[in-house]
Amino acid sequence: MEFLRRPLKRKNCNPSKAMKQLVIVIFLFVCSNVFAQNRTLPASWIGNWKGQLTWVRADTTTKIKMELRIQPSDSAGVYTWHLIYGEGNKDSRPYILKPSKGRNHWVMDELNGIMVDMFFIGDRLTCSFTVAKSTITNTYWLEKGKLIAEFYMFSTDATSTTGKGTEDSPIVKSYGLRSYQKAELRR
Repeated sequence: MEFLRRPLKRKNCNPSKAMKQLVIVIFLFVCSNVFAQNRTLPASWIGNWKGQLTWVRADTTTKIKMELRIQPSDSAGVYTWHLIYGEGNKDSRPYILKPSKGRNHWVMDELNGIMVDMFFIGDRLTCSFTVAKSTITNTYWLEKGKLIAEFYMFSTDATSTTGKGTEDSPIVKSYGLRSYQKAELRR
């Protein structure tokens, strides 16, 4: 236990140099967190997009006018995300899209207490959420000058459960697709 009472001898230890290095590391950490919070959408996403949404259910197809207005807000990295369905702003949904925790993590604030997590992976902005007895998965991306939006709605009740519950045959639950929507929007 003698080694615990002896002072440590350090070779080439320069407290001034060590302090400078620590200050640089802290500065870089703070800067990376500040810039991470001010993420931006690609400039090509910004604009007023218009087109038609095709809504397909088991035995019917409906076409609806759709608009999506994506604009920078007064806060850095925060955007207005205004969805409009139907003629004459019949169904208007003004939301706010803002960066969240991780590098690819965003939050859609519906301005009514509902906050939906979204993730920008690759070139797609996607979310999946459950409301009532439906799980909805939305994906947005740019393709050949168009903003594409797809929406899948699944039942939260499994249509079947298969598998043996083993490592080779785990339990797998399947869910029924209730509807599919796709919009192709142009500026």
